[in-house]
Amino acid sequence: MRVLKLDVAKKTGWAIVDTDTNKLIDYGTETFWGRESIDAGSKVGLIFDFICDLLVKYTVKEIWMEQLNSFRNAKTVRSLLQQQSGVHLYGSSNGIIVKEIPTSSSYRKQDAIRMVEMMQGVEIDDPDICDAIMLNEKRKRNNI
Repeated sequence: MRVLKLDVAKKTGWAIVDTDTNKLIDYGTETFWGRESIDAGSKVGLIFDFICDLLVKYTVKEIWMEQLNSFRNAKTVRSLLQQQSGVHLYGSSNGIIVKEIPTSSSYRKQDAIRMVEMMQGVEIDDPDICDAIMLNEKRKRNNI
């Protein structure tokens, strides 16, 4: 089954992964957060378009995104909640399952980069993409 994994952040990392084979299909980043000049509704529209393009192109069955941590400042939390709400709204209106995945804060960004290289055999130096790829993977601090 193909899954769209999202690390919703200032620069949203995304990855398409076949969960049956654990094969990385494609990956990248997209920015919605820094567009302060547009209203929340327009931002949700951008998220809809972005997700729709990926779901159609890759025949995705589920969307997994990182569960929001509330340790950020209020402006950041508000913007991230807008993005996550857009993802949930898209999923529910199009029959796509959306899951929020809790993450472990017990690893560093460099660890995710090394884990992706070890597990997928590709070198990706963007930590936002690597966080998306590693979403819902077991992280073993001592074996990285």
